Amino acid sequence: MARSSTKTKLSVARCFVKVMSQQLNHLTLAEAQANSWHTPEGVHQLRVSLRRMRSILSAFRGLIVEEWRLSWQVRCAELAKQLAPARECDVLMQTLVLLQNKVPIGDAQSLLVVVAQQRQYAYQQVGVLLNSEQYQQFKSELQQQINSQVWLNQQSPVSKMLLSEYAQHVLRAQSKALI
Repeated sequence: MARSSTKTKLSVARCFVKVMSQQLNHLTLAEAQANSWHTPEGVHQLRVSLRRMRSILSAFRGLIVEEWRLSWQVRCAELAKQLAPARECDVLMQTLVLLQNKVPIGDAQSLLVVVAQQRQYAYQQVGVLLNSEQYQQFKSELQQQINSQVWLNQQSPVSKMLLSEYAQHVLRAQSKALI
């Protein structure tokens, strides 16, 4: 006889709270790195967290009151958009450095200098964003809202399900969509 684990008895709502809280923590951990500019990893991880949060919101669509879900998705997308120029500069610089020794790129050094200047400006904007009241308020409000469960759609059958039941429900719906 199989033992039931605590994880199989996790409600969908509790799971949502846990995974969103984990992503908020991940976001906070990446901030110091993003503010330092020494490595592109910080901005990349901020964008990864925001993208994951948007995916989580989509995955738990039936659980969340639509207005809350859309509001959070828009806010996450706006933040990711503000971080995009820094990430694009990081990727371009990494690509240019790799290509510099393999492919003749005219005046590669001049191009690197221009991209480095753009990167500096982009990272200044990242610093402004991360230190802004708007960003800090987004994180604290989101955590409070998630914990208070004001977003929970009580009318949805999903709100009464265990995570294991919800996973089966989603898989059935996906398989029907494929057939």
